[in-house]
Amino acid sequence: MKSYLKMNINYIKKTARIDKRIIYRKFKKKIIDRIIDKFYKLRDKNFSTYSLDYISFLEIDYSKTIEYDKIFYFDYENYRDLKFIDNCLNHKFKVLSNELLSVNSNAEFNSIQSKFNKKLIPFSTKCFNKITNEYEQIDWQKDYNSDYRWEFNWFKNISYGNNSGHDIKVPWEIGRMQHLPILALEFNLSQSNAVLIEIRNQMFDFMASNPPNFGVQWICSMDIGIRLVNILFALLTLKGDNLFTIDEIELIDSFLYDHFSHIKENIEYSEGLRGNHYFSNLCSILIYLVYTKESDVRTSLIERYKSLLEKELDYQFNKDGSNFEGSSRYHLFTFQMLITVDIILMENGFEKLNQQKLQNISSFSSLLLEYGFVPQIGDNDSGFYWKLNNSEKFTYQSLIKIISNKYNYKKQDNFMNFGLLRRKTNNYDLIFKCGKLGQKGKGGHDHNDNLSYNLYCGMEPFVVDIGTYCYTSNFELRNKYRSTASHNVIWINDCEQNSFSSTNNDDMFWLETNHQNSRIDSDKEKLISGTIDYCGKPYTREIESNSNIITVSDKYNSDIDKEINIYLFPNIKVEAVEKNVYKLFNEQNILFFETNAQKIKLENYEFSPAYGVKLGAFKIVLTSSENLIIHKYRDSIES
Repeated sequence: MKSYLKMNINYIKKTARIDKRIIYRKFKKKIIDRIIDKFYKLRDKNFSTYSLDYISFLEIDYSKTIEYDKIFYFDYENYRDLKFIDNCLNHKFKVLSNELLSVNSNAEFNSIQSKFNKKLIPFSTKCFNKITNEYEQIDWQKDYNSDYRWEFNWFKNISYGNNSGHDIKVPWEIGRMQHLPILALEFNLSQSNAVLIEIRNQMFDFMASNPPNFGVQWICSMDIGIRLVNILFALLTLKGDNLFTIDEIELIDSFLYDHFSHIKENIEYSEGLRGNHYFSNLCSILIYLVYTKESDVRTSLIERYKSLLEKELDYQFNKDGSNFEGSSRYHLFTFQMLITVDIILMENGFEKLNQQKLQNISSFSSLLLEYGFVPQIGDNDSGFYWKLNNSEKFTYQSLIKIISNKYNYKKQDNFMNFGLLRRKTNNYDLIFKCGKLGQKGKGGHDHNDNLSYNLYCGMEPFVVDIGTYCYTSNFELRNKYRSTASHNVIWINDCEQNSFSSTNNDDMFWLETNHQNSRIDSDKEKLISGTIDYCGKPYTREIESNSNIITVSDKYNSDIDKEINIYLFPNIKVEAVEKNVYKLFNEQNILFFETNAQKIKLENYEFSPAYGVKLGAFKIVLTSSENLIIHKYRDSIES
């Protein structure tokens, strides 16, 4: 009880930073929820949680088929990946890792069911009996990368993260079932019975092994919604007669309703602190409702959740179209949800969402998607609403095609609400960050990256943000990757732009102080600059860009040693040319780096291009006690 009170007092203190008026309401809600949870836990441990066993449910209208490849502009026949299909059939996946791992379970089904309350057994057994004999079940409760398995328990009683080294996002990722629509496309093309059987087996395996409200797959409503949408897309993409029997459809429909019901009852809304999770909840509910059979209840629910989503558009997206969480990758994640809903509504005769807002959002999205490697500003957890061939590349290409075919937008380089400025020359693209903390000051997916930049040469990344790597599994690494020293800005004596704690999971999604007072001083075509308050003094960075040279000037009035780490993309090679001058190059481009810093050295570091992945790369470390530190990028050493 003491730890619970302490945790909530800390939470209230953080919340007060966002809006002091909501503290009482949030604290009251937490107490009420705690009481209600005791009742629900008692209910779920003594009764069936499968809706088919006790209530009527919404039915899917299977006449509303989906042309999955067409609506997402994915030429499956040309981009067919038989190796990926084979891996899916053999339960081998790269799950938030570069390593291909088997996700099969070693447990017998009887031992899985032995942990269920007896009311869950009939529905679970019906599903299990639909699975073919040769099928090997998937372990849906396991972090395959650390080989840790969570025990079967009521979903709110499952502990995860807390610096344990085990990552709950791994089983959540496989539980999103984003490979099922691709298997459906493969079946339509090849008419392979093995592929159809695998789709059926995996669905009934999940249904049999994961009763609602039990196990890790029912913790996060966002992931539950993503699974709901991807199973639905797979079912409505499949072409053929009598692929499922009437009783199988009844089992599936009721289980999809369980997803809808769970999200509705555990919606991730938080007054003043909500973000992409709540946005995802609304999108998933809407898509599900569109594909259910017509009824008055359905119509009123669609109107309600569409209205909530429209309201959330204004709350979670800035006027310039950027997402309010301060992360480039989370912007694209929520943008993907948004356009999916908009397309589904339009395809099914409903009024589209606010198109002016969507055009602004498309403008920011299109800037990010111009680059083969999308700039990492803030967190990157490699999240997608749907994923084509398990490929970031194909999925982002799809978003580009959707934008160009469906949304009229204006190209621009200044997004002042986000704090992003881009400057393009003949040779370089520089993306500069100087903005307020995202999520209304919470900074949940922000990094200590104000005044930092990403530099592209010939559209290829040269200087980068080092990524995210992990969240709650390792507090030290989580904080390292979002720290000031992990971005190419001045860093002094472990002083952070915004401080952070490492007591519990919640701390991993807060920047504890918000004292930067960031401001953009100049947004001219050839000169951009910004200032923040850092370690009690103003810190200004000016960036001057010409056709063949970029000059970065850092001004900080102190004679103590200041360090700047210039993080290079993994494929960038480095050669020393002369004192304080390096040649940076990849297979396509060369540029020269020089500085007036008193000391310069080359070191190794670990770059994270995707969640759970680390690659070796170089960084250039500058150290100087001068008030003005300059570094430059040139086309040639003479220029």
